[in-house]
Amino acid sequence: MTPDEKRELAANVLARGKSLAPDRFPQPSADVIEAWGRVLGSINLPALVWAEAVDLWALELVGTRMATPRELKDAARAVLVRWESDPVRAPQLRAHRERLTIERDKQIADGSFGRLRGYQPRKITQQPQPAKAIGGKYKRKGETCPTATEPPSTRPTKSTTQSMSAAPNATPQTANTAKTKKA
Repeated sequence: MTPDEKRELAANVLARGKSLAPDRFPQPSADVIEAWGRVLGSINLPALVWAEAVDLWALELVGTRMATPRELKDAARAVLVRWESDPVRAPQLRAHRERLTIERDKQIADGSFGRLRGYQPRKITQQPQPAKAIGGKYKRKGETCPTATEPPSTRPTKSTTQSMSAAPNATPQTANTAKTKKA
């Protein structure tokens, strides 16, 4: 549903409810119509279903509180269940759903589906820089990896770094022999 259709639905539901149970429905102001339209418009049903839902709520489900959009949505779902089992109303409901499917597919093909429903494209101010793999690590474009610039022969390996920590001036063989002599 478009935002205008949602507002129209809410205005119709509130007007019908006000005529059936005046003390149980809010005064239809612009803010109330907007809020109710957002909630009621989340399910797209034929207008007759909504009229019957208000009647059902006012005659059978009314309580001591004011009507809420949720209660009317629940009443509309109850009317839907009745319609789906009714041999006269079920074809009308199927035709409505088929019409909505055709309309949606046409809007998707035209590229107007989101725009008609009030969606706005996101505005991205700055594009993030893509990450680039360097030496098995991810770096941002423009950054350098210090080990990637060194030639492979001068890069320290795991065994040489272990031996250097044991004896700073010793070669890997003498570091191992120094450990065994102490033990």
